[in-house]
This record gives sequence, C-alpha cells and structure tokens, in this order.
Amino acid sequence: QAEIDSRRVVLRDLQTRIREIEDHTTLQRQRQRKVEAEAMKSRGDVAMIAAFQHQARTLKHEIAEEEDEGLILVGQAEEQESAVVELEARLAAESATFTELRKNIAIELEDAKVREAALLERRRGCCSKDVDAVSLRLYERLLEARQGDALAELDGKVCQSCFMELRPNQLVQLAQGRTLVQCPNCDRIVVPR
Repeated sequence: QAEIDSRRVVLRDLQTRIREIEDHTTLQRQRQRKVEAEAMKSRGDVAMIAAFQHQARTLKHEIAEEEDEGLILVGQAEEQESAVVELEARLAAESATFTELRKNIAIELEDAKVREAALLERRRGCCSKDVDAVSLRLYERLLEARQGDALAELDGKVCQSCFMELRPNQLVQLAQGRTLVQCPNCDRIVVPR
C-alpha cells in the first residue's frame, strides 16, 4: 500500500508538471502567432522582419523542447499509472489471500483452544486423583506465570532454570519427597535428575 501511495504522489507530480508545460506551450504559441502577425504587418522594414522571424524561430524551438519534455513526462506518467494499476491488482489478490488465511487461522485457533480445554480437562481428571488440590493449583499457576515451564531440574545443588544453588534445608525436603520444593529464585518446582 505504501508503494502504491508513493507512486500516486509521483504520478500526481508528473501530471501537475505536464499541465504546467501545456499551459506554458499554449502561451508560447500565442506569442508566436502574435510575433508572426507583427512580422506580416511590418512588410517594409527588413530589420524588423528579421527580428520577428528570429523571435518566432526561438519561440518554435522553446515550444518543441517543452513538447519533447512533456512527451517524456507523459510516458513516465503512463508507466507510473500502469504500475499503480498492477500494484493495486496484486494488493487486491494478496488481500483476498490474507483474508482467507486470517479466516483459516481463526478456525485453527478456535480448534486448538477446544483441544487444549479438552486436554486440560483430561489431565485434571487423571492427575487430580493422585495429586492434592494445593499442589495442582501451584503447578497450574506456575505453568501460566512461566509460559508453560513450571518445573526445573536440579543438578547437584543447582537449579537448572536459574542456575542458583538451593539451601540445605530445601535439599533435605526434596530428598524426603513429602512436599513440593520451589526454587527460591525462580519459584519453579524443583525435581531431581
């Protein structure tokens, strides 16, 4: 869209310049006719006739140069116009594709949400029998807070998520296996390797 807009600006500038050239050449032609009329009136004075003829030739030359410039600008304007039409057609085609993709993504996203809800329900159903409610809520809260990474492995005394060392009393609690132990730094649930 930005390229289309920039090409339209260039096209508008070219069209403005073409109109300026057309207006100026119209004025130059009027001056040329006036000079030629003056030359016809002054039949007797050779110097005046020569001056008028020189002025008329100069005006013809200026008109020809401006018309050539105008033709070049018209060609450039036509190129810009055809490029704008082509870009608009491509944009329309890509917009249709984008709309179709957006619709498909929305359908897939809705389907994924339904599957995720079913999976979570199934997980809660099978796991909640073995795990107490407080531990399950802690795990689910950490899953959400840590973008799906609620657990951290323990390598020796070091949490592998944040690489901080656990305190000795936490290591004892972990070895006993009666309670969930959270890393004091990253809050993830620590599990031994």
